[in-house]
Amino acid sequence: LFIPAPKNLRYTELGATFVDLEWNPTECETYVVTVVSDVDNFTISTSDTKIRVRGLVGWSEYRIVVIPRADGSDGPSSNYIIIRTFAQKLKNPVENVKAEMYEKSEVYLSWNPPKMVRYNGLLEGFHVITEILPDDTNLQYIPNQRKHGHRDKRQALQTVTLNYAARSYLRRNLQPKQKYKFTIVAIATAGPGPPTDISIDTKYDKNITPDQIKAWFTDPDNIHISWIPLPGMMYSVKWYIIGKEANFLQTTTKGQGFVRIPFTTKNRAVKHVMVEVGKVVNGRVYNYSAPVHVLQHDVIELSLHRMPEKTVRVSWDLKAQLTSGNLAIEPVEYLPNSLKYYDTYNISVGKSVGSADFKIDKPYILYRATMNASFYGITKIKEETWYLTSDNMLDQFWIRYLLAVFTSIVAVVILFLCLTLRKKMIKKLVTKTDSKPAPTMSTGL
Repeated sequence: LFIPAPKNLRYTELGATFVDLEWNPTECETYVVTVVSDVDNFTISTSDTKIRVRGLVGWSEYRIVVIPRADGSDGPSSNYIIIRTFAQKLKNPVENVKAEMYEKSEVYLSWNPPKMVRYNGLLEGFHVITEILPDDTNLQYIPNQRKHGHRDKRQALQTVTLNYAARSYLRRNLQPKQKYKFTIVAIATAGPGPPTDISIDTKYDKNITPDQIKAWFTDPDNIHISWIPLPGMMYSVKWYIIGKEANFLQTTTKGQGFVRIPFTTKNRAVKHVMVEVGKVVNGRVYNYSAPVHVLQHDVIELSLHRMPEKTVRVSWDLKAQLTSGNLAIEPVEYLPNSLKYYDTYNISVGKSVGSADFKIDKPYILYRATMNASFYGITKIKEETWYLTSDNMLDQFWIRYLLAVFTSIVAVVILFLCLTLRKKMIKKLVTKTDSKPAPTMSTGL
């Protein structure tokens, strides 16, 4: 018995779990539809030339043929067709969504991709939707408020599409002190999956940026830096040795709010250090604090020198970067009948080494130079005192000195003469008394 093969096998509709088949009729009793894939194999018997095959697996490839059957015998099969079912809609949302403030206007979003199965197809990307919430909205926002008759006050600000490899996104240019809702949606072959929401308040918290920093020299070769840490947070501490080449150095610490920086032999006797502390997230440093400057005590060196023409020169050597300062000179001791005076000199910003000349017109002897210097908000005061005289002052000083010596010698000579004369007078009186005859005594009988 000859059974002709069915012709023109085709599909008219295709879905994720079904396919509608159709072919031209032939002389037979039944048709056996054979479905083969690497997922499963099965057959379906029908007497019609149209059939819907159900129970397919999404995003899978199938090979389908139709075999005619009559009187228990099979005829030649039809042409085969290969189909790929559509992907099924993604049911799993993205996981482990986190939102973290970096700065006042930046939020760092991170997540893990959804659990994918074969019938979901391929992961193609992510949608990141930013919405601003009104002030009276709780951060535990209910997405279906419309169903309860409430007016939806959300404002969609931005929707960003990222590729399938994205696992984080830095949302910039946010408004401070606002409530934001971020929605992360995975996009698969069949379209977007269920959303995952997270909300955050951009009210700025000072603890986010480690700006409560204290730093000081524990000794000439070590600096102690402390701040208020967040639990488990990694911090980056960098410091600049002012006045040194290649002065940028950096270290990291986790969890603790302090670090001790020892200086190497090359950088011993450091005078001026600038310190910054930042927060490390995913290997990137954010929110470096405002610089904190640390100074040694002996950052100012002063010296005075007597110059010709009644001039005193004050020289300075600063071991730190100056932001403002002035130098003053005044007498401490001066001769009688002279007027006391006070003179100042403003030092240029950044001038770490220099000198200033002061005219000295009065016969002062002891001078005091005072430098009031500011190094990035840190004020240091240095005073030095010297015995200094100009040429005329020097002559007057020696005259006074010689006159005092001469007066002392004269006084000693006069005292010696007085003592000598007194001694002679006493001796003369004693001798005169001894030379007189002794008086006689008469007795009456």
